[in-house]
Amino acid sequence: EILPAQEMRDPDSELKWGAWNDGNQDAIEKLTASKPSSKTGFWKAVEKVKSEFAQIGEVKYETLSQAIEAAKAGEVITLIEEAVPVSETIAINKNVVIDMNNCRIEPKDGMSNSAPLISIQSGGTLTLSGNGVIGNWIEIADEKDSGKTEGSLYLEGNIRVESLSMNEVPIESYGTIVVKKDIDNLLINTYKGKVEVDEGVNVGKLDILETIGFKKIYPKN
Repeated sequence: EILPAQEMRDPDSELKWGAWNDGNQDAIEKLTASKPSSKTGFWKAVEKVKSEFAQIGEVKYETLSQAIEAAKAGEVITLIEEAVPVSETIAINKNVVIDMNNCRIEPKDGMSNSAPLISIQSGGTLTLSGNGVIGNWIEIADEKDSGKTEGSLYLEGNIRVESLSMNEVPIESYGTIVVKKDIDNLLINTYKGKVEVDEGVNVGKLDILETIGFKKIYPKN
């Protein structure tokens, strides 16, 4: 059961993620968190505050992965916090639309830099709209040896994609990339994939490399 506030006296008791740990895991996760109320060592119970990072319509989600899993065809996932943490690679295997909303998707501490932040798998489509930052590299189509190129990325805003890996450029593509709105910078390593820029769209700096040896194929000079 939940400890009454007046019984929360031992400041040396174990705290787990800010919740008073009396052994009732369900209560810890759902009902209370605790903090010192005075120098006497008493503790007071307070309601746990959930962190929510993404939204579909009126429904908010605690993680971007939860929102992606819940999203149905045609629904837009809107980021609602300036920094949206990701603890493992997000796999895209369906049609997903994310409004970046001037936010940044970034890896949590402990996530390997060599792991892509987003992996658009064969048959998956990711549309990124609005302005924002992807804080580590994107992989398009993960079946590298199969020759499949169905994975697609549509850029419908000024999206900056970064890479924290020494061995990967910001976008490693076995699939299709379509640039539909003006963008400042784009660096792509393509493995027989396609890069399309819609007519009238301006790309401030576009560099396209070819897999082996990172040979630059665009621009030529």
